[in-house]
Amino acid sequence: MPNKELTMETRLLLAFVLVGIVLVGWNYIYKPPPIPPAANPQTQTTQPVAEAPKPAPATPPTQAIEVPGQVQASQAEEFTIDTDLYRVRFSNQGAVVRSWILKPYKDGKGQPLDLVNTAALSRVPAPFSLAFRSQAPPNDPNKALFKVERSGDLAVTF
Repeated sequence: MPNKELTMETRLLLAFVLVGIVLVGWNYIYKPPPIPPAANPQTQTTQPVAEAPKPAPATPPTQAIEVPGQVQASQAEEFTIDTDLYRVRFSNQGAVVRSWILKPYKDGKGQPLDLVNTAALSRVPAPFSLAFRSQAPPNDPNKALFKVERSGDLAVTF
């Protein structure tokens, strides 16, 4: 009996066909879980219920909101931590950085390098601010006035 061996090209073609069968068959045997539809509040239907009491009017955003049991500062303030290598200016409103200057490094104008683009702070969030995927909570921590405790020259706690 003659020994019939498959050529390399035939084996490669057979391997591709078998892999294709496995991939297509896998989707029929193990179907992926259905993706839940995104909840759109405009298209949701709701059951009529008894009218709920209307919430109290919201406080103006410029006024600090006091939450019982929470400690917060009474006014916005900025403070600086200064060393031989850097100078960092913090704000207690949102506990963010307003300026972070590296003293040994120079920018294109020969000035000490500031890592925070202060000109863009009106358009983009400041460093260390919190970002929310959807709507910010009613008590937005980025607008809260944090109480600052300093111990020594470099230790700061918000």
